[in-house]
Amino acid sequence: MKRNRDPSLRDGALWWGPVFYILGTSTETHRSSLTSDLSHHFSLQDIKTATKNFDKGYIVGEGGFGNVYKGYISGGTTPVAIKRLNPESQQGAHEFMTEIEMLSQLRHIHLVSLIGYCNHKREMILVYEYMANGNLRDHLYNTDNPPLPWTQRLQICIGAARGLHYLHAGVKKTIIHRDVKTTNILLDHKWVAKVSDFGLSKMSPTSVANAHISTLSRVVLAIWIQILCARPPVNQTGEEEQAGLAHWAVTSYKNGKLEEIIDPHLEGKIAPMCLEKYGEIAVSCVLDQRIKRPSMSDVVRGLELALELQESTEKGNSINESLDHEESLSEISGTDDDDKDVFHNGGRDVCDSEASRVTIPSNDEKSSISVMMEDDACVV
Repeated sequence: MKRNRDPSLRDGALWWGPVFYILGTSTETHRSSLTSDLSHHFSLQDIKTATKNFDKGYIVGEGGFGNVYKGYISGGTTPVAIKRLNPESQQGAHEFMTEIEMLSQLRHIHLVSLIGYCNHKREMILVYEYMANGNLRDHLYNTDNPPLPWTQRLQICIGAARGLHYLHAGVKKTIIHRDVKTTNILLDHKWVAKVSDFGLSKMSPTSVANAHISTLSRVVLAIWIQILCARPPVNQTGEEEQAGLAHWAVTSYKNGKLEEIIDPHLEGKIAPMCLEKYGEIAVSCVLDQRIKRPSMSDVVRGLELALELQESTEKGNSINESLDHEESLSEISGTDDDDKDVFHNGGRDVCDSEASRVTIPSNDEKSSISVMMEDDACVV
């Protein structure tokens, strides 16, 4: 998929880590897709030109695997993220090429796309699309960036969930992301969320895979709560009950006090039914009976409904404001009541939507929810 890129966009970091690649039962050797138009082979000189010979000033991310550089290709007009693997890494040339083959076949609007690669002697380099607005965490806490509006946060949640759902169900061989966290949810220049951090680890489709899917559901809870509260997953300086954000959020939801822990910038801006639906989705990820936990498909649908609830409320508020304005004008101009039916009908359309029929669980129902919290749900 061809994407237009603005070379003037500011830096955005790209991180990289492990993913489980669930192997099928077939032993057929698949023909490499590296010669296809899905990925491009760059020469080492191309990479050096793009990064000004790996200039340290171009580094936008660092890790045990090596460094990520911001570079420019296509005559210096297109920014890209260039990941240079540490030569001391345990990943060999064969694993590197296998990873490229897998990544080259993954194409989804909510996954960071591989553009190309370079393998020259001991150099192993991957070239990704550049994500201009960096990672999600840098827009939530410990940052000078302005707070994100609630609707935009919901859209980011939906995008990330769609990307994960594609990895689970949209490819022939299930891929389970082992390192989902707010720094691995990246944002492009249009604020579209894309899941990143793809390495490669092979395993057979056994109960181990199911265990990691279960772990992922708890991790999703931790991420969703960070987005709602704009706080780190572990509070080292706060009160004991707030030390683990996910635990604190679940307790607050069960006590009917979720609104008390939201980001102060969002106070009064989240529709009550939207907040209830959002909390319900998050808490359902840690229900003690795994069979009752939502799939990523369920999570996507739930988040989409939460967004609809928010937008319906905002639309209704806008209509009410219009009605108030119309009434004030009618006092002056003597507008006929029939003329105001247009506004009233619009309001009924909102009230009659599917989103408006969502019911809010009672506090007794919430308090009876049985969940299973583990430490890994709090550190994301």
